[in-house]
Amino acid sequence: MKIFTPFFLALAVAGLLGAQPAVARTIKPLALLAGPVQGPGDALGLSVYPNPSRGFVTVQLRQPVGPAYLLRLSNVIGQEIRSVALRPEISFPGLSLNLTDLPGGLYFYSLVVDGKVASTKRLVLQN
Repeated sequence: MKIFTPFFLALAVAGLLGAQPAVARTIKPLALLAGPVQGPGDALGLSVYPNPSRGFVTVQLRQPVGPAYLLRLSNVIGQEIRSVALRPEISFPGLSLNLTDLPGGLYFYSLVVDGKVASTKRLVLQN
């Protein structure tokens, strides 16, 4: 026998009647919150691994030589922590980056192409 609290009973009844309570509409699925932040430039082929990392990461850019590429690392409040110029001919096998001087936490790395952000993803440091 299942025991329902009034809140969950109201949600169940509303669901059976086809209504969607205001509470159910404001809750976002956890999968949407946990997914990577992606932009239209994800096809540009930027990867930073391992993720999560203990501070030493490899940056790989799979792009032909051409525009000016920049890797911008920001903290969760948007402050730029570091920026690194990327050249596809050097970063194809993998460019090593030492981030051990940064405190552990969540960071965002962005690929900037010709001054415009093309892609942004998460990086977790466990320093």
